[in-house]
Amino acid sequence: DDAAAAAASSPAERRPRLEVGLITPYRAQLHHLRALLRAARARGALAGVAYEASTVDGVQGREKDVIVLSCVRAASAGARNGGGELGFLHDLHRLNVAVTRARGALVVVGQRATLEADPTWAALLAHLDRCAQAGDGGGGAH
Repeated sequence: DDAAAAAASSPAERRPRLEVGLITPYRAQLHHLRALLRAARARGALAGVAYEASTVDGVQGREKDVIVLSCVRAASAGARNGGGELGFLHDLHRLNVAVTRARGALVVVGQRATLEADPTWAALLAHLDRCAQAGDGGGGAH
């Protein structure tokens, strides 16, 4: 039946159950994440999950159900990166792009103390904590 075939191939039917975006500002980390994802897919993991690993600039204008934002190169205060500076993570435009790509959930991976040293990041993490306390689905910043 042509109607059944058309319904089965509708965009809603073809959409994976979950779309996940992994965002990192670091090219070397991006290559590593992509390799890990390819290996997971080859093992049969991630069934029903559409994933994309990209830089912040690469996701501009697109959304995913879940965004995982990696900030793991943000070293602790006093470390060799110039005293805990955020560097690329301090760029407000890129931060805005990264945190506004999630339709449903945003996961930030990084060292909280280092991120909180920046006023913008401190405000963002405080907001996530307030959302968690209000019980509106936010998991909070831990």
